[in-house]
Amino acid sequence: MMYIGVRSCECSPEVDNYWGSSKHLPKNVSEVCDKFILGTFDSRVEASIDEITRHRINDVAKSKLFWNNARATTTGFCTAGRQRPSRECDDISIRQSGKGNSMYGNSSPFKGRSHSEEAKQQMSNARAGKPLTEEHKANISKATSGGKSAWYGRKHSEESKQKMSTSRTGEGNHMYGRKLEVVRCPHCDIKGAGGSMKRWHFDNCKENK
Repeated sequence: MMYIGVRSCECSPEVDNYWGSSKHLPKNVSEVCDKFILGTFDSRVEASIDEITRHRINDVAKSKLFWNNARATTTGFCTAGRQRPSRECDDISIRQSGKGNSMYGNSSPFKGRSHSEEAKQQMSNARAGKPLTEEHKANISKATSGGKSAWYGRKHSEESKQKMSTSRTGEGNHMYGRKLEVVRCPHCDIKGAGGSMKRWHFDNCKENK
């Protein structure tokens, strides 16, 4: 087994006691291995270029003859072509499935938990009944219009409003073979028909305190 790495030191490379930073090196590497100086350079940049070249030529990330397990590049380390041990694959699978240690950031502390009805009600009460500031309304208007809608800033005529009302309430018009029932929201006193009333009024009405 071999390992190729770059090293900067103040002393002579031959007497430097550094053996590499890879976690894949054996703990007793200085006892079971020999160290050879492959090249000395005047700067770290030159030494790093030499390391990158040797890593590429020997394909250290893929080769089973090297402990490197990653190939040095100008932007960092590349593990392309490396075959992970089955144990390491199992560890990654466990972490990504959320069953491992949450310190890896793959498992949410709320995973598998649900809010109590009391907590849901408290969150609902906190959101409901909050009036929007004029600045907030202006921001919403600006964001939703974006200057793209042809109807932005225009008003419907009374005749147009009456036609839309007739169309939506089913007076003179049948939707899917039936007339829509006109209903009134008990909270905001708005009349209407269809799914929009159920969606935006009654229990979901913003005036429902």
